[in-house]
Amino acid sequence: MYTSLVTAEMDQNKRPKSPGAINGGMMKLRKPYSGPIVTIQVDNITKALCSVEREGGKTVVKRTEMGQYGAYGYFKDSEGNLMGLFEAPKM
Repeated sequence: MYTSLVTAEMDQNKRPKSPGAINGGMMKLRKPYSGPIVTIQVDNITKALCSVEREGGKTVVKRTEMGQYGAYGYFKDSEGNLMGLFEAPKM
C-alpha cells in the first residue's frame, strides 16, 4: 500500500503549485527497495532507462503503469544506488 505525503499545496492535476516544492509518499519496505528512494520526474521513462543503461546503470523495474496516476520505474545507477523515475499521466 502506498500512502501519499503532501507538504505543498497542489493544483488540479495533483502537482505542487510552487516551483521546487515536492510531495511524495511511503510504502511498506519490500524488495528491490532497501530504504528511501530519490525519484525523478521524466517525460518518458523508457527513454530515461535507455540513457541510464548507456551510462552504466541497470534497470531494476521497467516502466510500470499506475492507472490514472502515471507510471514509475526503478534503476541502479553506475555506483549501485537505487533510484526511481516517475512519468506524469498525459493530460
